[in-house]
Amino acid sequence: MTKFEIQIDLNVLNHLGMSLYSNTPAVLTEIISNAWDADAKNVDITLDQEAQAVIIRDDGHGMSQQDILEKFLKVGYARREHGRASSDNLQRQVMGRKGIGKLAMFSLANKIQVISRKKGDEIQAFEVDVAELQESIKVSRNYVAKTIAAPEHIEHGTTIKLYELKKSIDRTETYLRKRIARRFSIIGPGHDFNVKINNTNITPTDRDFLGDLQFLWEFGPSEQDRIDSCKSLIENKVLDNKISFNGIDYFITGYIGSVNKPSQLKKDPEISNNSITVISNGRVFEEDILLEFGSAKVFTNYLVGELVADFLDDNNQPDMATSSRQKLQQNDPRYPVLKGFLERALQQIDKDWDMWRRQQGVEEVKNNTPALSAWLDTLKVRERASAEKLLGKVNTFRFSGNDDEQKEARKTVLKNTVLAFEKLRIKDNLDALDNISNLSSESFKEVFASINDIEASMFYEIISQRLKVIDKFQKITDENQLEKAVQEYLYEHLWLLDPSWERSTGSTYIEQTLTKELKQIKPSAQSGARIDIAYKTVSGRHVIIEMKRPNVLPELMDIVAQARKYVEATQQWYRVNPGNCPGGKIPHIEVILLVGKGYLHEDQTFLVGQLSSINGKVMTYSDLITQSQQSYQEYHNKKQEAAKIIKIVEDI
Repeated sequence: MTKFEIQIDLNVLNHLGMSLYSNTPAVLTEIISNAWDADAKNVDITLDQEAQAVIIRDDGHGMSQQDILEKFLKVGYARREHGRASSDNLQRQVMGRKGIGKLAMFSLANKIQVISRKKGDEIQAFEVDVAELQESIKVSRNYVAKTIAAPEHIEHGTTIKLYELKKSIDRTETYLRKRIARRFSIIGPGHDFNVKINNTNITPTDRDFLGDLQFLWEFGPSEQDRIDSCKSLIENKVLDNKISFNGIDYFITGYIGSVNKPSQLKKDPEISNNSITVISNGRVFEEDILLEFGSAKVFTNYLVGELVADFLDDNNQPDMATSSRQKLQQNDPRYPVLKGFLERALQQIDKDWDMWRRQQGVEEVKNNTPALSAWLDTLKVRERASAEKLLGKVNTFRFSGNDDEQKEARKTVLKNTVLAFEKLRIKDNLDALDNISNLSSESFKEVFASINDIEASMFYEIISQRLKVIDKFQKITDENQLEKAVQEYLYEHLWLLDPSWERSTGSTYIEQTLTKELKQIKPSAQSGARIDIAYKTVSGRHVIIEMKRPNVLPELMDIVAQARKYVEATQQWYRVNPGNCPGGKIPHIEVILLVGKGYLHEDQTFLVGQLSSINGKVMTYSDLITQSQQSYQEYHNKKQEAAKIIKIVEDI
């Protein structure tokens, strides 16, 4: 009977070792992981640039000859499947799983020496010549490593020497220290596992970004050592860290932080720290899962972090790491669970980041720009809250160019932001500010304003208010109500009498009594002087308004006489109160007699002469409304045209 036997060609080594690992940190990660599994407490890495060699020594339990033959040199030896999920002495959860990580060194060096000693056993030493190994693979011949002389002073542990390197190690040791620090969460005294490069310990500070973090979100219990390392920290929060898979609850640890400027994560051109690493059982499983979420959201460009998710490397679950152990297999059912957890966390981080950045932005604006701080003080409570929200948002926008160019661009935008805010404030539409997300958004362009926009908006608002007043008068049919409405609105809107008149620069009085002044000049006066409205205009003129009920047919000569009395009493008031006289002179006094219909006098010439003597004129309530309508008719017509267009647009 034919036996269908599966055979593995040695050429598989080319794919699993020599081509799989692409960089020095990845190779060192595999060797350090093996040292952890061997219960090492210390790993010393020496970079010999002159000799172009890398030497890695550990003080683990070492290997016997049998260990080397049956485990180390046996490609694909999966120790967990052989009941060795924990290390021999310290009972550590081991990192190795596939049994191919040892091949990583073949991608870095042409020659590899391995020297190892197990306690109570002889020193074992051999060398692999990668060129000879590849030749053996080519001709399908088994390869036997060369035995070499070994030093006698080794008590226990393993030393691996990589030389005749395929890749230069002229990169600084700082570079490797940063990369190794980001690939492990178990390095340091807290885990009794110390790793040195050229006699300098790798520590969490080698991650090179903790000191730049402004905001920090931690998963699980907060770590004080981490907080202490974040020298620029302003805000921090602990997020929910529970995750469920197959009905079992697991707990994520680690953190995500954000910096003030994205450039802080790119200080080293060879290393971008704008990433979120996934670590499981102490070592990297995914170098950057943040890539799965893209950069559509601005805040992701400011993030860096590490998630420790040990459930991804559960001994009772299939191995979900790729062969290079630098990525997660996305078809594993645990992957969407992890991604969903991170997605929810990022949603919360997005909200916090936006709020904290705006708060920080406002403080920076107020501290750096006193004029803006003074402007904020002029606003009402609700307006100020909206203004601070907008300024904080704008102050955190990203600008191109060097620092000076960015500063100038931000200043220009802040100026226009104030104008845009004032424009919306006039229109009472501050809610539109909530839609602004960045400089290029349509919402920002729509409110981006100039001085002309503000003036136009103000003019629009003034005219709109005046048209509302006129419309109100037109709808009043009861004459007594009309008198009350006119009196109320004339107090604030003198333009109803004359469109060229605006607000007063002096005091405005309503129902002012000048009886005392009248008695001073005319002791024999039978009655006093109660003026309905006395109003000083912007030009310094003093306007007296006397209103008669619309349904009472007045005797105009009696009204003129009454008005003359008011003028004389007002003049006396100025004499008694010289401090109120503009330029030291009694101002020009005008009188408006507001009456109902039917006031025509038989001798019109005589009436005009009498009115002229007191700088007076007679108007009816209907005259007032008609005059106002005519003054603003052109604008009213245009407004109706605009309303039609708006209606059409809204109905589309």
